[in-house]
Amino acid sequence: MKNSETMQTANAVRAIDHGTFIQLLCADEGGLLPVYLSRKRFGLFYEKIHKAGLKLNGLQIKYDGDIVHVPALGKM
Repeated sequence: MKNSETMQTANAVRAIDHGTFIQLLCADEGGLLPVYLSRKRFGLFYEKIHKAGLKLNGLQIKYDGDIVHVPALGKM
């Protein structure tokens, strides 16, 4: 399991559907940056945040090349 301290933190701004993948556009102190997810992974991610009553816009995430973690959902 990844150490959450090695993951980058950002806030989700919006999701952009590119057909085969979803680009989650995020912002951190350095500006805008993209996080790319397959349609299936984005669907699972969105379902979890929706069930928790969270909104995508402004949601804080932690991520690296393989994992997207939502601190508001609890432990990794």
